[in-house]
Amino acid sequence: MTRNPPDMKIRLSAELRRQVEAAAKSNNRTLNSEIVSRLEASFRTVVAGDKMEASTTSDVEIGQLLQRIKWLEERMSVVEEQRF
Repeated sequence: MTRNPPDMKIRLSAELRRQVEAAAKSNNRTLNSEIVSRLEASFRTVVAGDKMEASTTSDVEIGQLLQRIKWLEERMSVVEEQRF
């Protein structure tokens, strides 16, 4: 018998929620799937000797940078349109 994991409620600032929603849309994921993917990525580790260390550049960081670039490009387009 498969059990569903219990629901979990979290509080996000309005800005963080907008960022996660935008990332989910960009990655063709549900809001929940985006959050789970980012949490899982934050726990990926590499073994260094006998210690576990977080990887230096995570998928989350790359995704955040790509999302920021996309936002900046969109903002530049709006500014350019306003100039004319």
